[in-house]
Order: sequence, then C-alpha cells, then structure tokens
Amino acid sequence: MGHTEAPLNFTQIPPMKPTLLVSILLAVSALHAGAQDFSIVRADKKRATLQPDTTQVAVQMVDRVSIAARPEFKEVQKSRPAGWARVLRQADAAVKTGLSSHVRARIADQLRNPKVAFAAPVLKGANGEELVPTQSFLLKLLPGQDMNRFLQALNHPAISRVRRLSQDGVHQVTTNLRDGCAVMDLAATISARAGVKLAQPNFRFTAELDADATDPAFTDAISWGLKNTGLRSGTSGFDMNATKAWDVTTGSSSILLAVFDSGIQQGHPEINQVPGFDFTPEDREGGGTPPALADDVHDHGTQVASCISGRQNNGIASTGIAPGVRCMSIRWAVAFRRDNGRIGLDGEHSNLIDGLERARDEGARITVHSWSRGDAIDAVEEVFESTRRQGMLHFASTGNSANKVENFDRDPFIGWPAASPHVLGIGAVNRFGSRTAFSQFGRATTRGAGGVDFVAPGEEVATVVRAVNINNPASIFASSANGTSFSCPYAAGVAALILSQQPSLTPNQVENLMIAGSRDMGARGWDRETGFGMVNAFRSLPDDHGDTAASATRIAATATGFGFFNRSNDMDCFRVTLAEISSMKIYTTGTTPTRCEILNASGALVAINAMQPGANLDATNFPGWTSGNARLDIALPAGTYTIRLSAQAAFEGTYRLILERRAALPEITVLGNNRIILDGDTTPDSGDHTSFGTTRPGSSVTRTFTIRNDGRNVLRISNSGNIDGNRVPLVQVTPVTTPAGGVRDIPVPQPTPVPAPVHFRVTTSPVSEILPGRSATFKVTFKPVGTGFFRHTLRIESNDQDEANFDFVISGGSLLSL
Repeated sequence: MGHTEAPLNFTQIPPMKPTLLVSILLAVSALHAGAQDFSIVRADKKRATLQPDTTQVAVQMVDRVSIAARPEFKEVQKSRPAGWARVLRQADAAVKTGLSSHVRARIADQLRNPKVAFAAPVLKGANGEELVPTQSFLLKLLPGQDMNRFLQALNHPAISRVRRLSQDGVHQVTTNLRDGCAVMDLAATISARAGVKLAQPNFRFTAELDADATDPAFTDAISWGLKNTGLRSGTSGFDMNATKAWDVTTGSSSILLAVFDSGIQQGHPEINQVPGFDFTPEDREGGGTPPALADDVHDHGTQVASCISGRQNNGIASTGIAPGVRCMSIRWAVAFRRDNGRIGLDGEHSNLIDGLERARDEGARITVHSWSRGDAIDAVEEVFESTRRQGMLHFASTGNSANKVENFDRDPFIGWPAASPHVLGIGAVNRFGSRTAFSQFGRATTRGAGGVDFVAPGEEVATVVRAVNINNPASIFASSANGTSFSCPYAAGVAALILSQQPSLTPNQVENLMIAGSRDMGARGWDRETGFGMVNAFRSLPDDHGDTAASATRIAATATGFGFFNRSNDMDCFRVTLAEISSMKIYTTGTTPTRCEILNASGALVAINAMQPGANLDATNFPGWTSGNARLDIALPAGTYTIRLSAQAAFEGTYRLILERRAALPEITVLGNNRIILDGDTTPDSGDHTSFGTTRPGSSVTRTFTIRNDGRNVLRISNSGNIDGNRVPLVQVTPVTTPAGGVRDIPVPQPTPVPAPVHFRVTTSPVSEILPGRSATFKVTFKPVGTGFFRHTLRIESNDQDEANFDFVISGGSLLSL
C-alpha cells in the first residue's frame, strides 16, 4: 500500500520572473518540436515511443455537464469515469497512424475552450491498451538523493504538489499544466537530469477485461443467444458469437438506434439510451413510458431496447448484444390490452412517418420495429425507401402467429413492415438450433419482399423489464421472454456492431456483411423459413485490415496493431516503411494461432515465422507470446514491406501484432585469411594477412580483409570508402630566428601540400551497412614507393559502441633486388 505525505513546502523557493517562466514553458513545449513524437524514458534511459490514436483526444471538463465536442466538426463525445471524456472526430480516421503533430494540434485546439480543464492524447501501449497522460507524473531519484533538495534545485514553476506514493521512493508530482503533451515533455526532460532514476507520465489506462459480461443474468439459462454452451440440452455454439465480437467492439456510442414502440422507460440504469420523442397525444417526455399500472402493458419497448443496448459489467440484470451503442425511443403508439388478452399498439401511420423523419434528423442509423401488421401503406413505404437510401437500415419482426393461424403452413405470410422490400424481416430460433414454432415466414421460394431475411434468438431470451424504482438496482431484473419482438433487436444490434467498426458503410454493404457472416440453417443459401440463417456478430464484422498489399493498413516500425480473423480465408495485411536498414522484432499475441509472412515491395516472400521453437523466447524479448503465435526476429533493408497475417488451421479470433525496431549494439569482427584480427593489433603477421611480405618497387601485393557483423542490429561503417584515410600531407618546416636571438621551428605550409608517400591503399571498399550475421570484404594493395620497410594503420570507424574505432597495423617491405 502506498505511503502518503503532506505536500512539500515550496514557500522558500523564490518566485520566478515572468520572462524566465515563459522561457521555461517554451523550452518544454519545444522539446519534441522536431520529432513531435510521444515517448517515455524508461529507468534504463532508453526511450519508448507510443503511437497516438489520431481519431480521438481525451479531455477533462471544468464541470461534468460541459461538452467539448463540436457538431460542426462532426465530433462525438464519449464519457469516461472521473469526469473524463473522449472527443472523437470521424473525419480524422484517414489521418496516418503516428502523426503526432496532428494530435498535438487537436489538443491545442481543445484547450482554447475554457470549459476544458485538461486535454491529452490517447496513446497505445506495448500491449495495445489505451494510455492517457494526466496532469501528474511519477518521479523516483537514485539512492542517496534527497527529493526536497532536488525539487528546490529544479525550481520548476509548473510543479504544484508532490506526494510520496511508495516506501521505495516513487513520488507523484502534480503540475498546473493543462496539456498532457506538455506533461509528457516535462517528464522526459526531468528524466535526463543527474540523480533521476525515472520520470514518467502518470497514465490513465484501461485494463483488458474478459469478453463475457458479468451481469447476473448473463448465464446460459436465458442468455444463450449471446453465448450457448449447451446448457438445458441446447446446441453448444449455436449463438450470435457475441463474446468474440466483444473482443473487437461492444459498439460505439456514435451509433444510434431508434426503437419504434410504445416507449422506453427513461432513466432506466440498465439501458444505454438518449432521450427520444413521443408522437402520440400523450406526449411523454423523451418518448418514455407512463407510470406503472396494476396491469402494466408498457414493458415491451424497454425489453426491446435491453436486447440492443443493455449495459454490460454494471452488476445489473443482463446485457445487450451491442451495449456500447445507444437507443432512442420513438413512441409512435400507445400500448393497450386487446380483448383477446394480447397487447396491441394504437397509433397512426402519420406517427410512423414523423418518427422516421425525426430518427433520420437525429442521426439514427438503424430503426427497430418489433411489431407487425398485415397490410402495408404506400406513404410509409415511401419513407422507408427514402430513409434507407439516405443511409438508414430498418429491421422488423416477422410475427408470432405461425403456430396460431389455421392452415399457416399452406398459406404462410409475414407481417408488415417486415414484408416491406425496404425492411429486413427477422424471424426467431431457439437454443436447439431450430426455427421456433411461432416464427412466421413467407410463401416465396426465392428471396424478395414478403420473406424472412435473417433469424436470431427469440425463445427464452434475456430481457430487462421496466424498473419499479430506477434508483434501486435491486428492483431491476431480467426475465425470460419469447417472440420475434426480441429476435428483431438482436439482429439490429449485430448491424450496429458492424457500423461501429465502419460507420461509412451503406445499408447494402451492412446487409451483405450480415449475409456473408450468417450461419446457414436450411437449404444452402437463402430459404423461406430462416432466410440467410442465424445472425453471427463476429463473422459479420467488416474486415479490419486489407487482404492484399494494396489494401494493407499502414503501421509504424515500432507500434502495436489489433486485428481479428472471422472467416477461414481471412488475411490481414500491414504495410511498414523502413527508412534505413532495421533490426525488427515482429510477433503476435493472443489465443489465435497466427502465421506471419513478410513480403517486399515486389511481392516476393522475404521471411515466414523464422524463429525456431524456444529460440530467444522470454518475457523480455517477446512479452505475451505463447505457442502458436507468429514470431520473427529479422533484419530488413530500407524499403516498404507487407506483413501478411493469417490464422493457422482456420482458427477464428483476435490477435495483437507487435512491431519493435530495436537499437541493439552491433558487434564487429575483422578477419584476414579467415583468422581474427584483434582491435589495436600492432604486430603484423603473414598468417592473418596483416604482413604483406616483400616485393619489388613498382610491383604490388593485394590482401583481402573481412568485416563481420556478429550483433543483432545493423553495423554501419562511416569511413567505408576511406579506411586508409589517416594519411596526412607533408608540411615544410623552416627555421626562423626570433628577435631575442633564439631559434625555433615554425611550420609554414606550402601553397600545395605534398602528400606522404602512399605505400598502402584500399582498392576495394566494403559496403557502408552490414546486416546482422552478414559480412563485407575490402582489399588493400601494397605498392611501395622506394625501398625499405613500411607500416600503416588501418582504421574502421563504425557504430559499434564497444569499439569506437577498430585499428590494426599492416606492414610490407621493398628491396631493390629480390
């Protein structure tokens, strides 16, 4: 448990002059003006760069009711705990990942709003989790350092409070900065000071949760449609594949579904919703429901909404198929109990038209109609058609009378609006993998108006009824319900998850994805009783990354990518560009066995899962890697590469792709005649070719030497074309007599210096960059000028920090006669 203490006393620190304060703040803001990256400095003083999410920034408002998002810029605000929020701008999705300057500009723009107390980037950590810098950073000094003295010497105007968090000396340093980028820059600056062990941002982060919801009613007993494990003799795996879909998305709050019904209880803590509209004479605020009655008939709309956006992991009742999206009530009819005991809706067609128009204007992407009627009306059909053409998807239940209408099998039909050609008709199935007995279907033998399009769970499914007291969670419970009224919102929720991934998709594109992902139940393809089959949330999600190099997702050389395989032939391609030869670590984590291939710009295969089992496998080198994941440790020349991932053995699931461009130290080895020459060798030997022997004047002897890279990173030779370049020109020296009568030598350069006699010259230069495990050769020719024995030092200048310069001596002799 962390130790706390009172804030350090800064009263003895003299106030800083305004000009000095401005200069310090400008220096902090300009720290990364060139690189514009977001990085942290680890305790080992190595810098780790974090990639920003260019589609959103994090904000903390002055008060919790203020809004930072601006509709004129198509911004959306998503609430977070503790008064935080995310401001998303969909148009920014096209910005390249890692464009940090763009994110910094977005944050500066948000800070012009006086209602924004703090703004920060949303960054991706090593495991792909979201990280958001706060107003404070964590500071720890080296042993023997005093924190009070350090801070007094630092005397930084941005530091407002310091408290000790742990007994081993980690402190939380709170600043008065409003910009999370500036906090990161300040921490990076302080980390470079003497006596500092570490200084790193105090990030807000999101821990990774299990896909299954924790709500009390999320059990196989009544939530089998989300996850069917075969309880109560059900068919294991016959479900909407919700938990795998939730690994990718639980839905975006920017996706709005309009529920056309008798109202949704407003303020219901289990339903993610926004206030709606009432088009009935009752004019209930927000499209809500009337007060509870002894014989209440107003649960239906609330139950329907709970199938879509029932909240997840809040400890109440059950969960919807897309808990992150929002529902909006369109109360177009008043519920009442009919003479036959069944519940009816009393409304007008004009109410439907008003509701469709309002839903479109409010930005709803999907409408849900869990009711049916036998006849269509052209005026409403026109609006269904026009709103679909404008981007809205309409879903309706097919009806529950298949087992109640006499001679239904001989003359089947589905209700309207499910029968509309502009509306998707949804039937119901049970936990055993069959159409429910009550689910209506049409007579047509080919797909068209009046037929079922899809089926979804509609028997013994979990729904949430109206709360007796919305302020008392104990009064809120889930109940088992039957009917196409509930299969309809389930199918609509699958469409909402698709749009959450790619909001730019058209209704036709969403529909085609649902067709491709559905689980076929009857005859191959479409059939009249189950349509295209059982909706499958995970398999219907749009491809997150292109299948080819041309459609690949761009990724930085050090970055984390997230993806999934939801069909047997799914491949995900990432494109990385290396400006120079790079030592790359590329691997995946997760439970999905993954195959990785590296292709060059021409499409040729460069590498494929090259690591041998157990090689270089530990928590430091490949954190999170498990058997079956892809794993590559490879050096690549400069260029553009495609990383092509696929699931082994047609597995389905999610993965994380991790790329790390390392800066490990090279290791240089020099050989002559295949023998090692030591750095600093001053004793030439014919055995390693450093002794050239003797030759006649005018004749020559050539020897070949090898430079080998025994390290894990690229070895760079900065003087590859001038290894023998330590010769200096001769300078004539003339005695000069001083006025005092003394004599001294003063060097007087001639107008054209005369070079020293060249006996040794590198005649073939090595390449300037050598990949790990590779070698490069160079040749030296001894051609003596005059007679005698000559020595020369060869110098190799490289980026091998173990040996700043690699020097060794060569020699040779020349005689007049041999």
